[in-house]
Amino acid sequence: MTGALSKLLTQASLVLATVPSASESEQAIDERIAEGNRIEVMYGETYDVYGPVLDSLKYYFAVAAVGRALARSGAIAQPTILIADVASCRNEPEEKHDELMSLGANRARLVKSISETYSLGLDVLLMSEYLYSDAFQSRLSRIRSEAGQRSEIYEWVRQTVPASKVKIEEEKDFAYAFEEIATIIEYDIKVGPPREKFYDEPTRMIGKALGYKSLLSVYLHPTYPLGFSFDFFFANEEIEQYGVTPYKAGSKGLMEHRIVLGQTPRNRVSTLIDQSFVSKKASIPNPILDLAVIIEMARQWLEHEEIHLDLRERFYGGGISPKELKEFTCDGISRYILDPIASII
Repeated sequence: MTGALSKLLTQASLVLATVPSASESEQAIDERIAEGNRIEVMYGETYDVYGPVLDSLKYYFAVAAVGRALARSGAIAQPTILIADVASCRNEPEEKHDELMSLGANRARLVKSISETYSLGLDVLLMSEYLYSDAFQSRLSRIRSEAGQRSEIYEWVRQTVPASKVKIEEEKDFAYAFEEIATIIEYDIKVGPPREKFYDEPTRMIGKALGYKSLLSVYLHPTYPLGFSFDFFFANEEIEQYGVTPYKAGSKGLMEHRIVLGQTPRNRVSTLIDQSFVSKKASIPNPILDLAVIIEMARQWLEHEEIHLDLRERFYGGGISPKELKEFTCDGISRYILDPIASII
């Protein structure tokens, strides 16, 4: 029934991995559709004061593509972008909270405008719209109770934060992590970067114990900073493995090596692309290839095409040279992203 979904989830240019496998995910969704269930798809992000990062677009496009694939297979599906405004205030001084909450409202408006520009059909939800409801707090309490009886849950949750901040989060009893689990546990499909596995795995464990349907995870390729040689990644093992946080420009203090929508000058964008190392080895980070995939998705949405991505296969198979990849990226980023959204930033 949902062959369109499986076709999307097996596009290696976009999807790094799914849990469970694409075929098992398809079977699980088929069963839920047969039972008449609405299929809920989500991607959630926080943000910082540096502005909206271009890399978030990959997730908006991907969530919308999952929703469209499901709808075309006969499912009632709703792709949702969750803006975690309350979570963005965590670990920030109270005097900054009003500004951060305002930035969250602005981010929600921007996502709605991006959805309209590219015809994505996204719903946008703020964390503050549900966090304090009785239903959510009751669910959160049940989840905490279950986690308190299982030490392995906390082993996963500890890995959601950098080692330097584990003690701080322990003092808060990992408030953000459990709020995320309580949020995503009710969704069918969650799209996110690879590090999200540290939230998703305990969610599946707790969900099984509490009688929830199993969360299906779709992990996209990591996001890497632009404008570096390979030596940078060799010296920064964690970034080499997981990249940077796609939706926070200030992740790892590398805001000068990210494209911030409406802020990074176009000549700086060109410089970042030009100075980025491009390797023909698939095992080495390739920020330009990831950017090219986002651009190609933008083109396909603007031109109302089905999402079909094979840039990764073509590049590593020798069909596209590093020079051609950079030329496509430099030309396409203006034509399919910066120009179309210029009026809404």
